[in-house]
Amino acid sequence: MRIPFLSKSEQAAPLRRCIQAAAGEAGINEYQMALGMTGFLEQLADEVAREGIVRIPGFGVFGAWQIGTRSAKAKNPSVRHKVVFFPSRGFNQQIRWTARLRADAKEQLKRYRRNHGLGSDRTGDGRRVFTAMEAMRVDIRRQMAEQQVSESRLPLPPTHGDE
Repeated sequence: MRIPFLSKSEQAAPLRRCIQAAAGEAGINEYQMALGMTGFLEQLADEVAREGIVRIPGFGVFGAWQIGTRSAKAKNPSVRHKVVFFPSRGFNQQIRWTARLRADAKEQLKRYRRNHGLGSDRTGDGRRVFTAMEAMRVDIRRQMAEQQVSESRLPLPPTHGDE
């Protein structure tokens, strides 16, 4: 399965492994799992926007954190919100005790935060999570259709009466 919007295959590998493992646990194919994941993430963002806090037991808490401006002379002195995630104790301990971090992981996280933070909307693109998740679902459905077409072109195995 190709993960849409991740330009490098090495960037997509961890997410692909998560989707494949979860699909195996659930007894469904990876396309169905990816569709479910995108729907879940979209609803998670909507719920955080609506209620402010979403708890996932054993995983952590997502929330909207209210922040003010740093200066009274700010261009836009309105109150803003940023998304925060606080991992559960178990999640923290699992990462602390078992993580094998790549040498460049810290730099990648810093770059992502710098490029995707509140003040980094350089393109003027204010898309919601819905837009990205819907585009991902469209791509996944296209891949599913292509796979079904290619499987339908395979020759059928001979039946007992065809011999």
